[in-house]
Amino acid sequence: DLWSPAAEVRRVLRVARAPQEVTFDMTGPRMLGEQSFELAASASSGLPITYTASGPCAVEQGILSLLDTGKCSVSAFQAGDADWTAASEVVRSFLIIAADPSADPTS
Repeated sequence: DLWSPAAEVRRVLRVARAPQEVTFDMTGPRMLGEQSFELAASASSGLPITYTASGPCAVEQGILSLLDTGKCSVSAFQAGDADWTAASEVVRSFLIIAADPSADPTS
């Protein structure tokens, strides 16, 4: 044999988690009485989005329901995992208006 075995070398390799961001577009105003609709935020990591809502609206399993007139705010968030850091929360707000504008207390 021309070559002797190399000496064993041990090293610790730490890989940093990758950053990610949330993209979340939403337009308004919306009209009270519209059907509930699916929210469409996405994370650059491809991981699932978590939503919360405040105001006269509610979100359940990514479906937004309009409950009354007023300002609705929806937050989209992705917490990250072993490979990805948490993304910054993205908040979108819009007005829910009455189907009959003369009945809308916000106008």
